Amino acid sequence: MGLNSFILIVIIITMRYYPCRELSLDNIRKQLDHMTLEVRDETWLLSQNGYYKYVKDKLMIYKLNLYNNDHKLEKYVKDIDFIVSNNTWKKIEERYNIPPLSIKIKAKVYIFSPNSRSTFRFIVERYDTGKIDYYFTSPESFENHSLKEDICSFLIALT
Repeated sequence: MGLNSFILIVIIITMRYYPCRELSLDNIRKQLDHMTLEVRDETWLLSQNGYYKYVKDKLMIYKLNLYNNDHKLEKYVKDIDFIVSNNTWKKIEERYNIPPLSIKIKAKVYIFSPNSRSTFRFIVERYDTGKIDYYFTSPESFENHSLKEDICSFLIALT
């Protein structure tokens, strides 16, 4: 490589969009049956150092990248406020032992998208504790009009 060559590094940050309103998820599979769906059963070990889960028979640790720049979008879609966060769990490395102080939880993760090539997702995580977490993800900026349309189409299907 010569002096005039350069490397372009593109970092795509997937943002999470949390609606500030409870959504009806009782019949979610039926309500979103026209969307692409991936379902995963996962077991997580929550510890003081992050969370652990098996990925292809390897125990991996994930740590939270905490950027602390969440912000609220008022009346973002259909008069619903959203919290936007770029905090992410990052896979760090393989571990060879289970942490001594940990809590085991099981999650069923539903990943909906308009089609298999879309980077836009609606994710629902149902935990064996009875808790449910749901959010939209997209690498698009919140100012992107097509992102608002995608979110709106899901909200219409869920109401």
